[in-house]
Amino acid sequence: ARGGRDHRRGRNQDVQVLIDPSRVLVLDLAMCDYSGAEMDGKVLSGAIASNAKFDNVQFTGGEMSRAKAVGSSFRNANLSSTNCYEVNFAGSDLRGVNFDNAILTNARFGKDKDGNWANLDGVNWEGALLSSSDAQRVCENPTVDEYGKAILGCR
Repeated sequence: ARGGRDHRRGRNQDVQVLIDPSRVLVLDLAMCDYSGAEMDGKVLSGAIASNAKFDNVQFTGGEMSRAKAVGSSFRNANLSSTNCYEVNFAGSDLRGVNFDNAILTNARFGKDKDGNWANLDGVNWEGALLSSSDAQRVCENPTVDEYGKAILGCR
C-alpha cells in the first residue's frame, strides 16, 4: 500500500508499507504457567499452549478456539461460557474443570502422541455445547466419570 505522510521530517513523503506473509505471528504459551490467573474474557484463539499450566485459572467468557493445548494442565479451571471450538486437549489434565455453557464443538479430548488420555475425571459437562457425535468421541475416553457419562449420554 502507498500513501501517508512522514511528519517527522516536516515534509510530505510517500511511505511504503510492506507485509511479509511468511512472518505470521502466533501466540506461543507452550510451557508457561498461568496457574491461578484471572483471565476472564481473554482471547487465546489459535494459541499454542501445549504443556502449559492453567490450574485453578478463572477463564469465563474467554475465547480459545482452535488452540493447541496438548499435554497441558487445567486442573479445577473455570472455563464456563468459554469458546473452546476445535481446541486440542489431547493428553491434558482436565480434572475438575467447569465447562458449564462452554462451546466444545469439535474439541478433542483423546490421547497425546505418547498415548496418554486427557484426564476428564470430575469435569462438569452440564450446559456444555457439543453435538451428539462430539459427545460420543468424549465417551471413548476411559477417564470420564459416571456422572460425566450420564450428562454426555454415553452408551
